[in-house]
Amino acid sequence: MEVNSHSCQCGPAPPDHLESIIESLTQIAKERSCRRPSLTLSKIGDLAGCCACLDIFFEPVTASCGHTFCRKCLIKENMLITCNVCGATHTFNYISSLKINVTVSTLIEKWWLNALQSAKLRCDGNELFLIGKVELALEKYTQAHELDPDNHLIASNRSHALLILGQANEALEVADLAIHLCPTWPKGYFRKGAALVSLGRYEEAAVAYLQCLLLDSSVAVIKQEVTEMIQKSLIPLNSSLKYGGSESSYSSSASFPDQNSIGGSDGSIYSIASSDSLYHISDSDEESFYQTESYRTGVWNRDCFHKVLDRLFTEAQKVKSFVPTLKHRPVDPKKLDKKDVECPLCFRLFWQPVTTPCGHMFCRMCLDRCLDHQPFCPMCKTSLQEYLAKRQNTTTEFMELVLQTFFPEDYLERKHIFEEEMEELTSAGKDPEHVIPLFVCAMAFPTIPCPLHVFEPRYRLMIRQCMESGTRQFGMCAYSADSPQGVPDYGSMLEIRDVQYFPDGRSIVYTIGGHRFHVLSRGMRDGYNTGAVEFLKDEPPEGAEIQEVKRLHGQIYREAETWFMNLPQQTKQQILQHFGAMPAVENDYLTLVDGPAWIWWVVATLPIDPKAQLAILAMTSLRKRLDTVHRIFQFLHCRGAF
Repeated sequence: MEVNSHSCQCGPAPPDHLESIIESLTQIAKERSCRRPSLTLSKIGDLAGCCACLDIFFEPVTASCGHTFCRKCLIKENMLITCNVCGATHTFNYISSLKINVTVSTLIEKWWLNALQSAKLRCDGNELFLIGKVELALEKYTQAHELDPDNHLIASNRSHALLILGQANEALEVADLAIHLCPTWPKGYFRKGAALVSLGRYEEAAVAYLQCLLLDSSVAVIKQEVTEMIQKSLIPLNSSLKYGGSESSYSSSASFPDQNSIGGSDGSIYSIASSDSLYHISDSDEESFYQTESYRTGVWNRDCFHKVLDRLFTEAQKVKSFVPTLKHRPVDPKKLDKKDVECPLCFRLFWQPVTTPCGHMFCRMCLDRCLDHQPFCPMCKTSLQEYLAKRQNTTTEFMELVLQTFFPEDYLERKHIFEEEMEELTSAGKDPEHVIPLFVCAMAFPTIPCPLHVFEPRYRLMIRQCMESGTRQFGMCAYSADSPQGVPDYGSMLEIRDVQYFPDGRSIVYTIGGHRFHVLSRGMRDGYNTGAVEFLKDEPPEGAEIQEVKRLHGQIYREAETWFMNLPQQTKQQILQHFGAMPAVENDYLTLVDGPAWIWWVVATLPIDPKAQLAILAMTSLRKRLDTVHRIFQFLHCRGAF
């Protein structure tokens, strides 16, 4: 600004130059005060507040990102809509298809009826304002204020209406109230700036507009307004030009929301009156002013710039230091009923609540279990295939806060139950007292890839629980008609590497084989098989046996390479595509708990009976496995497979 002050002494500062300076000083103020505080439900100042307008929910809808908004706050333009809390983007078609959140709407009406009625009056006032009935609109805003006196939106609308009706002092007073109620809301400063313009207090108006820009830089048109305000404030006191003052006021024909309106990043509408109606500067007067000695020398503007800067940085620091706190709207204890916050599927307190596009809320796990069977909402039978395809499953933040605020003991108890369930899943297989989930389908082997097409509801649930618990593991067994529950005595663990979901709920699960286990006992959980197991370990060779195992290992490895090379090209291609190339020999293969990986690759690819594969899987001696594979190769050699 020092550079600008001196440069202005060398010649006039045109409006476009002044606009670039204003943009720079706004950026400096931003850097000094940090950015606008990140909006979360715990910071917007109202537990039941919309993430866009920060007022109580009116016709609430919940997006897939888990944040709830008033419907009108989202449906403004046919374009991509960005959540100003988490940054998630939603298409207009998706947002417009969302139904009102039934649970949230019910709670708002039951717990905060006065605030809801106030919001309704405010909306009615907006409709009257749009058709030019400003006095009637002001009456609606006043009634709304009486029901909800701490509402910054109502204060803002009252300020705008008062200004249109020529009551600038009252408009300024109410604009200050809006800022006091919500210091981080940009439009409050815009309303204040408009009132100050009408009163001819241009320096103060410039600061107020700059504060608005500081909080919402998307309102580019305000830069022009600030430029004109600073130019007005820099006019020498002895100037014969008449600019605004008490004669200046908003032109009602240019101030309705549907005329000269600019949208902010928070979805708000900033109504900008025309320059002529604001400042009453004619083209000839402005041209003659730029020819004056005062403008040409630039002496008059240095002190004013410093004043504006000092005030802007002071006010920006106030915004920075403001720490929003969650306003717990009082609720009559008699109206608190746990049944209002229970899942309609499990009839327990909501846990990780999610909202469907059709507006119904469930525990996430409860909904997932229903969708395992059919892709329809359990309440209204609306198709949820698009919901399944996104697979975001983000919790509804409003309900999470409601539970923590009004039902803290029940919430902690519900959390404890969930943690116990997860602990049981997480501890699976750690000792014989714990069980592991079993996928009874096919044979799996250590280190060998095993992709699975999961479509049965019970196994969809099992895979999801493995992912949620963080274990990402389960047991795989081939079905055996001779064994209890069809579960054989031996199997291998599978580790989930990736899951690809389809819109109808099916999935492809990419896994790789882990340790082998022996089933000690069998059980059931949530419809799928479980088993208490002990893990198998190879007995390492000792003494003279070590050299014999090494010799045999090298011989069988070469036989395996020869067998594979002599396979038909198509068969080799299928094996490589499904199992990959034969693994290389590990340096420490004698001490590995499951032995060398290549031998499991051979067992998986050899054309042998599953019972023979199961027998090899159960062996804890590398030498016995090598001997068995050697006999298989001899058999294949006799059959001409080599």
